[in-house]
Amino acid sequence: MFKMKFYTLLLFTFLSIGSVWSQEKKIKLKAYNTSFVYQKDSVCLKKKDVKKILISTLSFLKELENDDFEGFLNSLSDSTLKLIHDEQLKRKFKKYKEYGIQMNGEYSLRSISIYTIKRPIEKNQMYTIVFSIPQNTAIKRRVGFDPIKHQEMEDKTHFMGLILTKQNGEYKIVIPW
Repeated sequence: MFKMKFYTLLLFTFLSIGSVWSQEKKIKLKAYNTSFVYQKDSVCLKKKDVKKILISTLSFLKELENDDFEGFLNSLSDSTLKLIHDEQLKRKFKKYKEYGIQMNGEYSLRSISIYTIKRPIEKNQMYTIVFSIPQNTAIKRRVGFDPIKHQEMEDKTHFMGLILTKQNGEYKIVIPW
């Protein structure tokens, strides 16, 4: 009788621990030499879409790092490009470049959630992504449309946020204006 209770308790413990461990997911992006760890319940998308958003995000950051204004423009949504004038886009590019983020290694993906605003600028659903950045990098002055500004969290200096939308099968950066 005692053995039966012991084995039942042991089985229950392993199943509980296993379900907690399985909640943590990891996405490796070999082309960028970067990986992200996240909790399954912190994202509102399937893993393949999470991967697509991460690729778009890292591509965007790489374009900033390489001082590639044309690449920056290609990573923006059509609505963003229509709403923001050329001179303003150049200022946005400069502000993002000031972040000086170079992603390489393993980072934490804090969340991907549905982004809602009173006056939608996109036809498709928008999402916010919040992720950690390298510890030797800190964002002190954020752009006005950075979703981190509106997040309740400690130590915002080591996290970055972006707004994205799916357009023609890929995710594009949205700058609310």
